[in-house]
Amino acid sequence: MYIVRSIILLAFSIFLVGGSALYAQRNLDATLTEPLSNENIGDNTDQFVLRLGFNRLSHNENGFRPYWSSLEVGYDFFVDMPFGPKESPSKFSLAIGGGFQWNNYFHNGRFVHDSAGLSFQETADFRNQDSVRRSKLGVIYYNIPIELRFRSQPKGNGLAFKWALGWQTGFKLRSYQKEVRNENGNYQVFRTNRYRDVNFLRSGPTARIGIGALNIQGFYSLTGLFKKDKGPSMTPWSVSLFISAF
Repeated sequence: MYIVRSIILLAFSIFLVGGSALYAQRNLDATLTEPLSNENIGDNTDQFVLRLGFNRLSHNENGFRPYWSSLEVGYDFFVDMPFGPKESPSKFSLAIGGGFQWNNYFHNGRFVHDSAGLSFQETADFRNQDSVRRSKLGVIYYNIPIELRFRSQPKGNGLAFKWALGWQTGFKLRSYQKEVRNENGNYQVFRTNRYRDVNFLRSGPTARIGIGALNIQGFYSLTGLFKKDKGPSMTPWSVSLFISAF
């Protein structure tokens, strides 16, 4: 009698386990056969981007030395327009934006006006003399960037791989030179405004790559910092950290 009861309990257990396994397999098959078009790559919306980077100048001025403290700070508002229908948007999108950018070029001398335009005058032994402590050329732009973007499927932590190729055009709003120098035993700030020989437009390609909200962007201007034949031949380029949400 004990043996018969054990056989019945064993058979009933096998039936329950087998039924559960079959049900689980059916659910798994249903999950695996869902169409890939239902994947959610996340919403692309208008966005706010902060930018902090290093400014550099390609130049042929033997005496000119820009310093690594030459930084750019800026922000942009973007409108992102994904390709494809709204129900299943593409991972590619087109974005256009606008924003302000402050470019600072710290260097070892000063830019002065002469009959031909602007010229650079090196301050001899700049770091080891007491007359000039700091010298900076500043330019403020209003930028209009446009980008072709790619955004991968976000992972479990919500992070996505991103890249963007684009073009950025900046319109000069203001240019000035700022010096901190010793006058009568006291260091004072001197500012010269409206450098008319700084180019009104700054335009060139951009490339960006990143993961999540952090991106690295490179920019190279196809226009010189100064107008042709009105100043030294200097071409701006920069490498920047972007903090974004796209």
